[in-house]
Amino acid sequence: MKKQFLPKLVLGTLLFCASQITNAQSDASNLMKGGVADANILLNGYFSPVLKSFGSSLNNGWYNTARPHGTLGFDITICANLAITPTADLTFPLSGLTILKPQGNAISGPTVFGSNNESAAPILDINTTNPAWVYYNQNNPGSPNPFSRDTTMASFRMPAGMGINIFGSPSANIALGIYKNTEIIIRYVPKIKQESFEIGLWGFGIKHDIKQWIPVIKEQKIWDIAGFFGYTQFNSTLGLDELQPDAPYGSTSPNGNIINNNSKPTSTQQISINSTAWNAQLLVSAKLLFFTPYAGFGYQRATTDLTVEGQYPFTTFIMPGEADFDPNIPTKKRVNLTEKDPVKITGTISGFRATFGARIKLAILTFHADYTFAEYNMLTAGVGLNLQSMIPFKP
Repeated sequence: MKKQFLPKLVLGTLLFCASQITNAQSDASNLMKGGVADANILLNGYFSPVLKSFGSSLNNGWYNTARPHGTLGFDITICANLAITPTADLTFPLSGLTILKPQGNAISGPTVFGSNNESAAPILDINTTNPAWVYYNQNNPGSPNPFSRDTTMASFRMPAGMGINIFGSPSANIALGIYKNTEIIIRYVPKIKQESFEIGLWGFGIKHDIKQWIPVIKEQKIWDIAGFFGYTQFNSTLGLDELQPDAPYGSTSPNGNIINNNSKPTSTQQISINSTAWNAQLLVSAKLLFFTPYAGFGYQRATTDLTVEGQYPFTTFIMPGEADFDPNIPTKKRVNLTEKDPVKITGTISGFRATFGARIKLAILTFHADYTFAEYNMLTAGVGLNLQSMIPFKP
């Protein structure tokens, strides 16, 4: 049971975070209805902030002091890492769409962290060239066309956001002191599946005392200076409710002709998320009895890929020239399927970061909190079981 505690705790927190996103984007699969090109624009705009937030959160929770453990010293620390999405990423522009047209000339829509007011989310029309207009032009060149050029095949409302701009991930680390005041750190969650959600996470870090190599400074007992590097990789999948087309599969026109002979998608409709994150920092801390203020300065990079897997239906009109076209039935439709895995978007965050925090140690228990200034600011809080050294630490 003890071996399963940390994975279950991390899984539970990730499931909670994922459920918040799932609730907010239960209709996000509708964004596929305009075809692949428009889906890439909409899904990238809607999900990009959460990809950046999640990638940022993976780079936090690695340390709460610059002092590495002495030989065989260790700690087990659990953290909550929360990314704060900037105001600019609460909406995204609805530009570049080809099939979909926002009603009311709406120019922006909510991201996954945007407003949760569903009635305020823009409505998108699925527009296409009216086949009756095309047919009339072909057969009556130069005559005034009584049909409208464009027609709306269907409409749907964009998904609202969560209404909160904070999101992140937990981390559970095990650190061990080894030779020459060097500490190795491991974070690991085995691949676990619960219903339609599956996760797996692993990472490693290293912290080394560099004060010991600097003359004069190495004699200071209060201050500690260390170099740190950490790397994390995360993989997950989240099943989607099957997207239904705007015309029934296998439906027929009023004259009895089959207007759709495509079968339903055979591959699973799901979202996969794969993230890699690394950061390198210079750490500084001061040991003041049970109180340890600390800071970290360095560079980070995180890349998160989101792939919409499976095949998705989208509806088109049967156009002139096709065998069963009838200009007197302009609403005749056909359901098509996208290619497999039609959408892949990437969220990347990189740049310098500065962290400031403090730790309180009571016997072997530690409590810490810090704040990171970066492209996406971060708030981290954690608790740990800490034994500084089995062999006396010598700075």
